[in-house]
Amino acid sequence: NEADEGGKNKWVWKGTTLLDEGVGVEPSRVLLNLSKGGADAVVIREFDLVSKEFVDENGFYLSEAKTRASFKDRDTLLVGTEFDGEDSLTDSGYPRIVKEWKRGTPLSEAKTVFEGEKKDVSVGGYYYRDHDSYYEYYSRAITFYTSEHFFRIGSDLVKLLVPEDVEVETFADQLLFSLRSDWGKYTAGSLMSVPFAKFLEEQNNIDVIDDLEEHITVLFEPSDERSLTGNAQTKNCIVLEVLDNVLSKIFVWSYDHETQSFTFEDELQGDEEASIESVSVSAIDRDEGDNLWMYSSSYNIPSTVSIVSALAEQPKEVIKQLPHYYDAEDVKVEQHEAVSLDGTVIRYFMVYKGDKPRNTPTILYGYGGFEISLTPHYGAVTGIGWIEKGFVYCVANIRGGGEYGPKWHQAA
Repeated sequence: NEADEGGKNKWVWKGTTLLDEGVGVEPSRVLLNLSKGGADAVVIREFDLVSKEFVDENGFYLSEAKTRASFKDRDTLLVGTEFDGEDSLTDSGYPRIVKEWKRGTPLSEAKTVFEGEKKDVSVGGYYYRDHDSYYEYYSRAITFYTSEHFFRIGSDLVKLLVPEDVEVETFADQLLFSLRSDWGKYTAGSLMSVPFAKFLEEQNNIDVIDDLEEHITVLFEPSDERSLTGNAQTKNCIVLEVLDNVLSKIFVWSYDHETQSFTFEDELQGDEEASIESVSVSAIDRDEGDNLWMYSSSYNIPSTVSIVSALAEQPKEVIKQLPHYYDAEDVKVEQHEAVSLDGTVIRYFMVYKGDKPRNTPTILYGYGGFEISLTPHYGAVTGIGWIEKGFVYCVANIRGGGEYGPKWHQAA
């Protein structure tokens, strides 16, 4: 076709945006994000999941740009892109304007519904269903770590009165706040929930977030050893991914939709073979139940995908495991600590084969940036080229990473 340039382009899949028409409605349309050779800019085309063909007649098509698009309904998109003849990009080259585009009309006739500033990183607009709640949400990324958040309430666009470094999510009819700095009595690194309607009702009347304490559930509170790395949401649960001294733990909170209340349930276990491993989870189908994909990996155990229930007491079902690419028999994984010149304890993993090493060639790796946590993972190249030969491999969890939450990152 015209965008393929005779087969010269190497198209890279950059994700999808599904048309969600509610529980029980089989998805039939999706927006495909396609990149030429892996560039940031994408071409967006509408695809019919029933006929397995691109929608050519009155289908949504957006030419190559750093575009963000979301279905508002079957015939409407929320679009941020480089609009012709408009100053529609930020200085960073990302969308500054979000427009509402109706099917069958020229993009030039789309109506502006949200704008950021030229100096912002980007803006975005999304319409989505979260359990039985529907949200029209807009964000303005001021910097890499600060944003403003807006929700459409009736005909009004309402700004959340929260610190700019708070990360905002929803769970059903709840707002979730992940804190990057202290907010009232709540410490940086915490995850807290509050009923969406109650927060909007009271946000103009409170001096500090502490005034809403009776409506707030603290789902996670950090310590010097523990930090929150992410969460997954199922039909009835929010599942927390936690690092405890850089060792993975998975905790489950169940949600009662009638009482709008969370209850702590239990810890999910990972791979029984691994004493030191990295574990993460994602929902299989948040509309249908509470089953999770569990991804686990360690320096001496290949990456493994399993199915586990967030609530039911049933054994974990291993679905797939990568091959053992190197001889990991008698490979040991240990965690140790060193003390920095300023007295800060720096933990590190040590991987070796056989007896305790002494005066052995050692690779020491560390990376402290962008709040990235260096957790245990299976590395075939390192195993074949180094560990299998009897050498030592160490990974240090230095400041600047995310192993101990926002404050650990900010300490670099």
